[in-house]
Amino acid sequence: MGTIQRLFPSIADVPRWGNRADFYSLFVAIGNLLSDHDLPRKSEKPLARTLIDFAKEVDRLLENPTAQASALSKKYARAIEKGSNEKARRTDRHETLLEQIESFFKEK
Repeated sequence: MGTIQRLFPSIADVPRWGNRADFYSLFVAIGNLLSDHDLPRKSEKPLARTLIDFAKEVDRLLENPTAQASALSKKYARAIEKGSNEKARRTDRHETLLEQIESFFKEK
């Protein structure tokens, strides 16, 4: 939880991560990575920026499904459109977030 608080001191500033399902997905992804990785302090700001940009791209896709976006953003957007609490959609969100953020973490 401390990592997320450092990344987003005011989670309300990033509406996507303030949403319960999205926050939970982010929390679990970061928690899984931290079990055997460290997040260097120097990586916190770039990670926060990446997550903000990713959230904006997902939001843009939800508003306009034909918008240009990365494959990861498209996969994440599809996973939250309908039935966001279905296991398969939670898994898609989790895998997408891991792929998006794992490069910022270093193995212990």
